[in-house]
Amino acid sequence: MFNKFIITLSIFTSTLFAVDFDFFTDYEKALTKSQTDQKIVMLMISSNECPMCNYMKNTVFEAESVVNYIEANYHLVEMQIEEKRYPEQFKAFATPTFYFIDPKTEKKIGRQFIGGAKPSEFLAKLKEIKKKRK
Repeated sequence: MFNKFIITLSIFTSTLFAVDFDFFTDYEKALTKSQTDQKIVMLMISSNECPMCNYMKNTVFEAESVVNYIEANYHLVEMQIEEKRYPEQFKAFATPTFYFIDPKTEKKIGRQFIGGAKPSEFLAKLKEIKKKRK
């Protein structure tokens, strides 16, 4: 009985403290929202079958430091490569491919980022992109 209680309690607390992160799925809506609050649009072109895409979503985008930084400075749009509904000016030959877009000019900031990274490395990349925007 006590073991069941401990297991239930640990499951509850792990879900209670899990980071909840929302992705936009519509580029135009993210761009409009970013123009209002002056956040950078981060476009992630991914695939459900892509192991690195899943790593980014399930590990990197669950790291509290990454989530907090993204929520403060970016709007993240995830679009599937198979659907090809992302804007024509963005190309993806591998997944994940990340583009960082200035909402004022609608132009990309720096080069696209292809592949994945550890949370600390990705956070450093996000900070680098933000500095380039200024």
